[in-house]
Amino acid sequence: MYTLARRAPWAVSSFIAIVLGNAPSQAADPLTAQAIGEGATLVLRPKVAGLEVSFLPGPNAPRRWSLSLLSPKGASSAEVEVTFPPQRVAPLVVILPRPTRDVPDGDLRLHLVGQEPDRVDVMGLVGPWLEAPRMRVLGDATAYAGTHYAPRVVVTVPLPNCIKAPCERPLQGAQVQAKLFVVAAGKGAKRKLVAEMSATTDGAGSAPIAIAVPEASTGELLLELAMTHADGIANASQPLKVIASARILVSTDKPLYQPGQALHLRLLAKDRGTGRAAGNVVATFAVFDAKHNKVYQKKGKTSPEGVFATEMTVATLVNTGRWRITAKVGDDEVERTVEVKPYVLPKFKVELTPERAAYRPGETVKGTVSGRYFFGEPLRKATVVLVGETFDVATHEVVRVSLTLDDAGMATFDFKLPDALAGQPLLQGGAAVQLTARVTDTAGQTQEGKKALTVYQDALRLTALPEPGASCRASTTRSTSS
Repeated sequence: MYTLARRAPWAVSSFIAIVLGNAPSQAADPLTAQAIGEGATLVLRPKVAGLEVSFLPGPNAPRRWSLSLLSPKGASSAEVEVTFPPQRVAPLVVILPRPTRDVPDGDLRLHLVGQEPDRVDVMGLVGPWLEAPRMRVLGDATAYAGTHYAPRVVVTVPLPNCIKAPCERPLQGAQVQAKLFVVAAGKGAKRKLVAEMSATTDGAGSAPIAIAVPEASTGELLLELAMTHADGIANASQPLKVIASARILVSTDKPLYQPGQALHLRLLAKDRGTGRAAGNVVATFAVFDAKHNKVYQKKGKTSPEGVFATEMTVATLVNTGRWRITAKVGDDEVERTVEVKPYVLPKFKVELTPERAAYRPGETVKGTVSGRYFFGEPLRKATVVLVGETFDVATHEVVRVSLTLDDAGMATFDFKLPDALAGQPLLQGGAAVQLTARVTDTAGQTQEGKKALTVYQDALRLTALPEPGASCRASTTRSTSS
């Protein structure tokens, strides 16, 4: 076994020498804890100048060592020689320069050669011994123009050869530098820095990064993060797709149009990130008929209040049916539909008013039917056909009454309900009776008025609702009755 030790002062001096790198022995043994002595300490940390090696061999290991780094292709760094006195109990810290910067630190190899009294020649990958800070960027890869992109940036240090979680510790006090670049098209194109900021990690290893995304930014951006700390360095990057996004509300002056009428369109755009009005941005309206032919398009800019409005005249000969209207602002597009067809406005209004909304089977239903022209005059001497229908497996007529409106445009009715009606599960066993009053004036114009009645077997209905929404076994539940 070996232990991990922090860098500490040592009681006696040690000899350190730097010589040019030599070719490693082809017969080097694997780098293990037993090879450098029981109780040895070996930790490597990445630094700007190279890899920091904190090394203390075991009590029975050689006292003089040479240390060097090798790349996978065999390139060697400068060799550092250290000498440990027998009384030394704290690790010695040295910096080994990287033989190349094209290889991750974990893929480099550490070569240790110990001498006096016995020779030890070991070599192995740096990765298992590397205590390198790790920076993670947790956040969506989409950013909105004109807002702040605020991912969660966490810096931790994995514990080498850890076998019991947690195998990492948060790194507090690390300086994180964030830079946002525009990704230029084409190979070898220069990047343009558009924003930067810095932050310091807290006790949980989190850095409060919230970098501004310019309003004019579109397409692809690249967020690069660089962390520096006494325990090492780390880098991370996050590609971002910038969206010029807005919330769009589309409205028309009415839902139904006739051929030849004017269709008024209006949209209100608000910035999705800030919630403010999206003023002076490009907006586009497009209208498609019932057969998906584009019949109108208008492009312009929103007002400072985020409003863009236009109008079109529906042709007299068109494909009638449901027309589709699309509105686009930035990368957001919404749509709504309207109905285009010939229609005739009603000449008068019919009101059907029963005394109650609920009855029992066999009771008498009473109420009034009234009719009035939209210019205010009552429907005098108009004929009324009152029909009551219920539904079982099919629609059944349960009552039909003929009436005549008086000079005030009103008539009263009463009829008896059947003694038995089919209940409906949606009405909790009650039956629905649909009343329809079809009124025809003296000019032969007809309009209808409708009203629904509910028929229950019992005069009083009691419903119990458990307080938490559900009852549990062996528990006390309070209920509310209605």
